[in-house]
Order: sequence, then C-alpha cells, then structure tokens
Amino acid sequence: MEPYTEKLYERSYVRIIPVLYTVVDVEASYNVIIGRPVLNKLGAVVFSYHLCMKYPVGKEVGRVWVDHQVARHCCEDSLGIGSRPARADRSDLNMLDLDLNPRCEDERERPLPTKDLKEINIPTHKTKIGTTLTRGKESSLVSFL
Repeated sequence: MEPYTEKLYERSYVRIIPVLYTVVDVEASYNVIIGRPVLNKLGAVVFSYHLCMKYPVGKEVGRVWVDHQVARHCCEDSLGIGSRPARADRSDLNMLDLDLNPRCEDERERPLPTKDLKEINIPTHKTKIGTTLTRGKESSLVSFL
C-alpha cells in the first residue's frame, strides 16, 4: 500500500505528513477517518464539542474547523433521522423514542480472560501468564518481560 500525503491547511499553516489509508467499499457519511496515529504524528488536539482541531506548525498553530451545517446533516444521515419540522401542530404531535446511537445495540462477542494462569518469577517481580502458550512463545514472552 502506498502512503498518501495528507495536507491539512489553514491559509499558510500547512503540515504535510505521509498517511496510510485503507479504502473500503462502505456507504458512510465520512470523507476520511483520521485515526490516533495520524493525530499523534501531527501533534494535534481535537476539540469534539467545538468541531475543531489544532496542530503545531513551527511556532504557530494551525486550525481545522468543521462546517456546522454539513456536520449536522452528516450526523442526521448516519443516525437515520431527518431534520426537524419548523413547527408542529399540537394535534399532530407524536412522541418518538429514537435511539440516538443505534450502533450501541451491536453486542459483539469479546475475548474473555483466561482462567488457567501460572505464576512466573521475573528478576524484579512476579507475574502470571497463560498455560496454553507453547514453550517457545512462553520463553520469548518471559525474556521480553
């Protein structure tokens, strides 16, 4: 996979870093999802409430802002709700119980901690490791610790 150069800019505050993207064929309301490795490379600080990101550029601070109307539209699209009507007549008012984050219903099976542990001595302390490791992996892990 070839690195793609991402340019974050505000007027003359340009920062160019190589970024590896994974392209997936999924319908989403995002153009790109910037992960922690990219934010760490930029030294960026994200302000979710303000929909803003700041990053150092030399002795200055670069800023990226979000268009609030576009962000609201994207959020409504991703949650599957439409814009609210300007005014509703009291006789036509219905109460809806909307789950604002339907992704929380997705209960995936998570790994469970192993119950079969054995205690090993490391020069500075004791720790426990799983008993299902092969001898090679166990010795590699112990030497690493």
